[in-house]
Amino acid sequence: MGGDNRHPLQTVFARLTEDVKARNQAWTEFKEATLFQDPEGNWQVRLYRKRSRLQALANAQGFVCIPEGVDSLKSREIVPVQVLVPRLDGKKAGSDSIGKQRRSPAS
Repeated sequence: MGGDNRHPLQTVFARLTEDVKARNQAWTEFKEATLFQDPEGNWQVRLYRKRSRLQALANAQGFVCIPEGVDSLKSREIVPVQVLVPRLDGKKAGSDSIGKQRRSPAS
């Protein structure tokens, strides 16, 4: 709002720890997820599963997006994760993502 066209959520690029299957290829789907760093400092993402949908939404750290037309994302793929917790790098929401900085060491 207010003319700001930046995405409101920070995006981090993380490696999937498991396959993620879409329910329907005709829709973009968002799956609740948790983020963690491996011993080398690389971001990893796994789906957040709870019995209650409300608990999953309340406790997830981010969303993995399965785009329209895609039936699944494979384990070990690097995917963008929209982060729901405060920024992981201390920058203001909408600034360049830390995942992009990690993926392009030449910059």
